Amino acid sequence: MADDAPTATSPTAAGSAVAGSADTGQRGPARRDEDRRVPAWLDLAAGWTWRLLVVAVGIVAFWSVMGRLLVVTLPLAIAAILATLCMPGKEWLQRRGFSSLWATVVVVIGGLLAFIGLFAAIAPSFVSQLQELGPTVVQGWDDFLAWLNDGPFGLDPELLDNIVATAESAVAGGGGASSGVVSGVLTGVTTVGQILAGLALTIVLLFFVVKDAPQLVTWAGARIPDRHRPTASALGQRAWSALAGYVRGTATIALIDAIGIGIGLYFL
Repeated sequence: MADDAPTATSPTAAGSAVAGSADTGQRGPARRDEDRRVPAWLDLAAGWTWRLLVVAVGIVAFWSVMGRLLVVTLPLAIAAILATLCMPGKEWLQRRGFSSLWATVVVVIGGLLAFIGLFAAIAPSFVSQLQELGPTVVQGWDDFLAWLNDGPFGLDPELLDNIVATAESAVAGGGGASSGVVSGVLTGVTTVGQILAGLALTIVLLFFVVKDAPQLVTWAGARIPDRHRPTASALGQRAWSALAGYVRGTATIALIDAIGIGIGLYFL
């Protein structure tokens, strides 16, 4: 019977246990905060720093890849810009019964032939004016040297002659290194080849972008998840409208300037 009696607990021990548990519950998080060695501001700054570093590395890597693929990326960008000028003409021709193929041929090939014809018409006059400008440039250079000699600087004529002779020999002889001349020729040939390849690629890309623009948009949209497709479509339309408005506005301003300058030069 004595074993069945409940064990008595002293009020002091019970109060100590309750106080200890309450103290542990209240001071546990505070102790954990005190144990943190890194301040909150430093933790936040470190988080932003490594994120910014990752973004910077990504931008540098993207720029490097685009630079190495400049022969492809630059024609693609130029074709996209020129397509904003060709699309209204193609749509106008299609509304008048032209097929997509023939409308593209007329706009792209016709525009290219018009540009070549305009350049061929301007080139002879430009070359003749350069020939007339040559003696004027030489006379201006002689006047400049005379001003350096007789003007406020009072430079020695022999010093000027030595400087001019050194510059002319450096430009004409290239330092006397045959390997430098060969390397310069090879670099020039490579550059010309890249320019020609870029022009050809630009024309091909422009033709297919203008001709198959709806199919290209559909193909790109099919590779976007369904939940993001409306947002991507809206962004694409707004970006295209902004680019088209900018290019057409710039072309209109350039045309107005050219007409005004041409009229002024004609009367002069």
